[in-house]
Amino acid sequence: MEENATLCVGINCSEVDAVMAGVTSQNDVAATAGVQTASVILIFLASFIANGTVFVVFYCKPSLLTLSNRLVLNLAVSNFLLTILILPFIVVTSVTQTWRLGVTWCRLSGFATTLLFAACIFTLLVISVDRYYAVIRPLHYSIHITSRRLCCFLGAIWGSACAIAAPPLVGWNRITYQADKNLCTVDWRSQSAADRAYTYTFLVVCFCLPLAVMAWVYVRIFRAAQSTSARARRNSTEVGLVQHAGSGGALQAAHARRQNAQLRRGSTSGGTGRGLFMLHKDDHKAAKTGLIVMTAFVVCWLPFFSLIAVEASAGGDAARHLPGWLGSAAVWIAFCGCALNPLVYVFRSKAIIHECRRRLPCCGRRRDAFADRYGIWRESTSTSGRPSNASSVFLTPNVSSASIAQTVAPTTSTLYERDEPIKGGGSMA
Repeated sequence: MEENATLCVGINCSEVDAVMAGVTSQNDVAATAGVQTASVILIFLASFIANGTVFVVFYCKPSLLTLSNRLVLNLAVSNFLLTILILPFIVVTSVTQTWRLGVTWCRLSGFATTLLFAACIFTLLVISVDRYYAVIRPLHYSIHITSRRLCCFLGAIWGSACAIAAPPLVGWNRITYQADKNLCTVDWRSQSAADRAYTYTFLVVCFCLPLAVMAWVYVRIFRAAQSTSARARRNSTEVGLVQHAGSGGALQAAHARRQNAQLRRGSTSGGTGRGLFMLHKDDHKAAKTGLIVMTAFVVCWLPFFSLIAVEASAGGDAARHLPGWLGSAAVWIAFCGCALNPLVYVFRSKAIIHECRRRLPCCGRRRDAFADRYGIWRESTSTSGRPSNASSVFLTPNVSSASIAQTVAPTTSTLYERDEPIKGGGSMA
């Protein structure tokens, strides 16, 4: 009490408290700005290095640039543009805590952000459609996916992205600087009926529909892998019964039934057992691949679009009561997808990892171990334009009408690895 009284001599105590509170607030703001700046710089470096490596690999080895990988390259382009065009502005605004580049640059930056976000998501959607035809209809892949159609897909991706990003420039909603997100973006909090209609349209077109389509595609891919594995087990059972029954009578046939029952339970050894084990293992690979893709998509984009939905529903006044860090965190996580996409869609290919090790000495055994753990496809050649196992950087299990009809338990190859080309041209994707 004596100290407080001494401090307050000749000075209003309320003024002292206000000054101290102001100093504390400034320190908190400076600390927050430092954390934000460091986080954005780390995201920038990770995304720049990852997507830059993708460009180097495809430039140094053009044979990897198949039809499927052109979509992956388009994804890398959109990620890289986000990195070099948008993240530097976020770094500056994180330091200054305001936008100092004028209204015109703010509008252009907001348009570019929405455009590139939409291009990334639409590319992921088209990649899933490409995988659907490669896995579910492999014999007709070269018919459905051609160079001309791929160019149309790419044009549709960027045309649709421009169409969804342009309305705020012409009066349907508006682009403003939002301090909680440290960037210029669409005013999702606007309570105008027309502006809310745009916001909900953006949500449905850029998140809800792509999420539904991708989930459906990867569930179908996993079920196709399961179906092929089940047919392989049944066919191996029938072959074993026929062989034993034809050579030794009823006792040998009964013994074969017991052995095949053990095979189905996974307690086998030898060639057929190994083949069935590999099929079970590949079922898990299919599930793991689809799970990785969907998890990455949901983790990166769900917070951002959830925040948009909350801001649009709650309105401007209510949305301003949300924690200030929430907007920044949602934006950071969305930009983290720029660095994560190359890991999910590119650096899980053994051919690309091998090329990285050749071109970049820093790429060592750890990356190979990561790739081997999460599923790799052997190098093979392709003459039909279809994604081969070497060039395909994504899930392409060998599922075809002929293989389903005639499959027996393999002993040297798996559902996802095949070295020889299919009869009739091309290699199995």
